[in-house]
Amino acid sequence: MRALPLLVAISLAAAACRSVALEGGDCGRVYDGGCEQVMGELVRRWPGEAQRIDLQCSIAACDRLRGAGSALVTFADGRTTVVPWSYEGDPVPAPACDGLGELLCRTVHEAVAEGLPPSSSVRAMTITCVDECAWTGGETRVDLVLDDGTTRTQGYGWDGGFPLPSGYSSLPGGEAGPFRAMTPAPSGR
Repeated sequence: MRALPLLVAISLAAAACRSVALEGGDCGRVYDGGCEQVMGELVRRWPGEAQRIDLQCSIAACDRLRGAGSALVTFADGRTTVVPWSYEGDPVPAPACDGLGELLCRTVHEAVAEGLPPSSSVRAMTITCVDECAWTGGETRVDLVLDDGTTRTQGYGWDGGFPLPSGYSSLPGGEAGPFRAMTPAPSGR
């Protein structure tokens, strides 16, 4: 199980005026953006009271498209309660890629989408290489256009190797090389 590193930011933003801050929690099998959204909603429901929130996903996969489960909320006085939660989202559209190969662009797309809350409806995404985008390291600018017409720009960089995109198991010969030479993972048959 992984802990949500953004809990401090969520608890500070949602419970800044209270004396009790969220001390921790666990996302279970909920993807990062969904976890952040659900945790934020629960902290706002009990501002300054919830001390720890542990999420459990009760469906096959709590991904960007949908999630449902229960949350164990522990309060500062030791009380606990279990509450249901759910969300629905939409897929992040395939990005326009500028200055980086298709598979590397897809991997950046997947990584950025992992952090977007399901309530962020993305109309378009453009990923632009701003500093040598290769397997060993690089820096991109990600421009998002949301459904309400607003835009958001963020950087996304890596150093020392980038995780393989979904569906790929290795680089040929184990060397760090261009993404276009990667080997697709077996289909599982």
